[in-house]
Amino acid sequence: MNNPPSAAAALQYAVGAPAAPTIAAIDSCASPRHVADLVATVVAGYPDSDLTTLTGHHYRYLIARTRSGEGIYLVTAADGDVGDFTEEIYEACVREGEREGLHPAYHIHSRYNLFATPGVYWTQLSTAPARSATDDKRAKMGRPTPAVNSPRPTISHPH
Repeated sequence: MNNPPSAAAALQYAVGAPAAPTIAAIDSCASPRHVADLVATVVAGYPDSDLTTLTGHHYRYLIARTRSGEGIYLVTAADGDVGDFTEEIYEACVREGEREGLHPAYHIHSRYNLFATPGVYWTQLSTAPARSATDDKRAKMGRPTPAVNSPRPTISHPH
């Protein structure tokens, strides 16, 4: 199995920087565009002046740093979707933060928080509905994919 996309590589993809080598190693199920969208969602939650993105460092989870020197981390699973925050991932985030010279405060964005510890500021990200082969065929034909759980359109008839 190939390595999942790194958050930093996805950020490079999102901002139009040259593709990092890790982009080519994305698992066949993962979409670099989807991971880039997740990164963009996380980054958009912070004021521009407070954040420096880390596009050239090839970190697995670390995507940005705050002006005060704290790390912003995105946890993605092997399929490129939002992953769960575990003790193993916490330890990897600590190593990445130390390598970048950051303060021991971790702003973690993941699906579920399965490991609680001081210094972690956790934000839940929901997972997007999975795309099917039918969705991909509809997109190629220029037809929109129906929204999941959306109400049916109301058709009004003149009386």
